[in-house]
Amino acid sequence: MTDYCEWLEGREKRISGTYFSSFLGLFCIAYQYALMHRMKLQVTVDTISLYVTRADKKIPLIFVLDEITMEECPYVEEEQVNSWRKEALIQFYSEIITPLLQSAAQSAGLPNGQLWGQIATRMYNVHDRLLREADSEEERQTLLECLDLLRDEISAEVFGRTRNPFLIRFTWLDDPLKPGEKMRRKASCCQAYLRFDTCNYCYSCPKITKEQREEKRLEKIRKNS
Repeated sequence: MTDYCEWLEGREKRISGTYFSSFLGLFCIAYQYALMHRMKLQVTVDTISLYVTRADKKIPLIFVLDEITMEECPYVEEEQVNSWRKEALIQFYSEIITPLLQSAAQSAGLPNGQLWGQIATRMYNVHDRLLREADSEEERQTLLECLDLLRDEISAEVFGRTRNPFLIRFTWLDDPLKPGEKMRRKASCCQAYLRFDTCNYCYSCPKITKEQREEKRLEKIRKNS
């Protein structure tokens, strides 16, 4: 976390924890997307490598499996398939993601819940895009069912929480760059204001006031006009 904080030019290590968890959310989405197609990635902590790239200002983290091995779902009946998916999700989160997140939170000095908020926000935003890009109504329905499974059928204990972190009712905001469209307010603060090159809160941050958000909305419109 210390090294990543330096790469981010962060003033405090907290920013490395939130950025880590947000990019970890992409790894969670990839795992779930495979399950949607009735394939399960074989994952252990020892088979995950972490890379940092300076491809853009966000300094993204990329989670890579040293070897990609897939297990095909052995079932055909939908009820059995969903039970298989549920067990896969329980194993993935309880053995891989929850321990990683708890370790990151401790290292960054942040509550676990704040990091789960980053994963959940990333999950829902990418899920929306996948729904828009779905090739068929069947694929769209499967996407919805898999998210419902994660949110409604997995107990909070799997995530080390008292409440399932994906069970969220988001607040919707006007998208300043897409008139007439909405965007989610983040479930937790990403700490971007701790970056030397940013030093400000996001438009979708849950910490800022209504007045501050309106100022940021107008600023974004001016910059993109």
